[in-house]
Amino acid sequence: MKKISALIPFLLLILVLSLVSCGSPSGATQPGASQTGPSSDSEPVVLDIAAVAARLASECSFSEELTENSAYLSAKFRSLAEQTESCVAYVPTGITPEEVFVFEMKSEEDTAQVKSVLESYVSRQKSDYADYAPLQVPKLENPVILTSGKVVVFVVSVDNEAAESVAKSVLGIG
Repeated sequence: MKKISALIPFLLLILVLSLVSCGSPSGATQPGASQTGPSSDSEPVVLDIAAVAARLASECSFSEELTENSAYLSAKFRSLAEQTESCVAYVPTGITPEEVFVFEMKSEEDTAQVKSVLESYVSRQKSDYADYAPLQVPKLENPVILTSGKVVVFVVSVDNEAAESVAKSVLGIG
């Protein structure tokens, strides 16, 4: 028993040091983004796509709460698997086309293919929703599809114009 009680302060010290080291990186430019290496204007901004997706899901307008389900995204877009570094999705639980997808591609050249795949996806969604939930189709008229470096953001929301402003802010685009 004495051995265990002697270890408690040591374990608490390790826990505290672990939590302190998990603080935000130095040189962070915005939530969800940090610069790699020393701060400089020529350094690329590296986005934390999970933070980007979470911020979009919380700050954009949706008719219902979205839940994180990245497995949905991986299954839906298998054709992009080889080019995708990682991806995060927030999807609805009901009958609405509202969703947030954030892809981090292996190279900037791969973003053009993602945009094309997403445009085809929107066309299919319009057709599908026209049959069983026609009031949802207007949400698909102007979805947000933006890129920044190797990151592609896709948002369908109640107000896509406002969602685009949020996405541009999150991505650091003009």
